[in-house]
Amino acid sequence: MAKGNLFGTTFQDGGGNTDGTVFELTANGKFRVLHALVGTDGAEPLGGLVRHGKDLYGVATIGGSASGTIFKVSTDGAFTVLHTLTGGVGLGGGMARDKAGNLYGTDFSGGLGYVFALSPGGTWSPLYSFTGGDDGGIPAGDMLLIGKQLYGAANSGGAAGEFGTIFKLDLQGNFTLLHDFTGPPGDGAQPSGGLTKGPDGKLYGTTTRGGAHDMGIIFSVSAQ
Repeated sequence: MAKGNLFGTTFQDGGGNTDGTVFELTANGKFRVLHALVGTDGAEPLGGLVRHGKDLYGVATIGGSASGTIFKVSTDGAFTVLHTLTGGVGLGGGMARDKAGNLYGTDFSGGLGYVFALSPGGTWSPLYSFTGGDDGGIPAGDMLLIGKQLYGAANSGGAAGEFGTIFKLDLQGNFTLLHDFTGPPGDGAQPSGGLTKGPDGKLYGTTTRGGAHDMGIIFSVSAQ
């Protein structure tokens, strides 16, 4: 951030209720709640916020009028619900935003989950639906956008069983499998928490299980 300020969310308590908050922490350590979620705002925000100018975009995993919300909150605290989901368990993590203003994220609906797109005008559409087979199922963690490619993790499924996958999607929804986890002892299982791009161009992330002691691993995978 230009001023070194950090923005994030709390999952539940804060702001005088238990539905979660969006907060700001300044470079000199001053903390303030930008917005405390309540009612149709949604509840239990999860994952990173994506910033564009003075606006922050995020997801509330439950609540609203149904199964979670996609929201915008300005750095001045003005809060807007952009979309309310109606058909599933809830949203899976933070979103990515492209230069045209489209938002991309994941949801657990339909049993195995999907990747969605939300246009600046509010048009919501599924981009890819998981089958639970070789592609994986139950997407988890923040979406990552590099150029015109989306990257993410599925917490279950895959050819090797219920260990999960790392995947790539173009903005038309064409799917590429990057890694199929095989579980302990030689590999991870059940990735979560999203991905980040390293200076070497590879993607880095974590799993909640797998490895020599079945306690999870830190991994890298090619983005190609």
